[in-house]
Amino acid sequence: TEYSDGTKWVTKDSLETERYILDTVKSSQNILPSLVSPKQADEFLVNNTKLKTGQKDSIYLIATTPDRFVAVQGFAGTGKSTMLSQGTDLIDGIKAIDQKEPVNFVGLAPTHSAVKELQDKGIQAQTFQSLLTDFKKNGTNPSQDNSVYFLDESSMTSNAQVKSFIQFIESTNNSRAVLLGDTK
Repeated sequence: TEYSDGTKWVTKDSLETERYILDTVKSSQNILPSLVSPKQADEFLVNNTKLKTGQKDSIYLIATTPDRFVAVQGFAGTGKSTMLSQGTDLIDGIKAIDQKEPVNFVGLAPTHSAVKELQDKGIQAQTFQSLLTDFKKNGTNPSQDNSVYFLDESSMTSNAQVKSFIQFIESTNNSRAVLLGDTK
């Protein structure tokens, strides 16, 4: 809450949740192996004429980061879903060539219509709330390990949901999260 004199108030629980999120994201940097090498990502992206520069940069970040959590932000309608399908193609292709364990890709969205859009791009998807509800009831299972979770429309989530999501990701082995959102 902000008052006319500029004073701002926040509840203790809200502040603790925000601190948890920030501290966990920071401590989750440089802890996982990249999904592909920078050289492999460059070789895939250099000849890809379907993608714009920002999409290529996003794919490169997702594929090569050692961080458990990353965010990709872009204007509405600029092709974040297309970027996801091309990025999953890169990672799947390299893992197959290198004969390494495949990576699971799961799209998460706030609405069923947004889930359908992700599925239409070939990405396994479910609502964000259904994942959180399953996690709260059942915890995680091995099929959720070694996965990349794409949280679409991440700005539509509450801090409490983000905290639960972070706890979910941390309870898996080698999974990571990409938070996607619009700039406006």
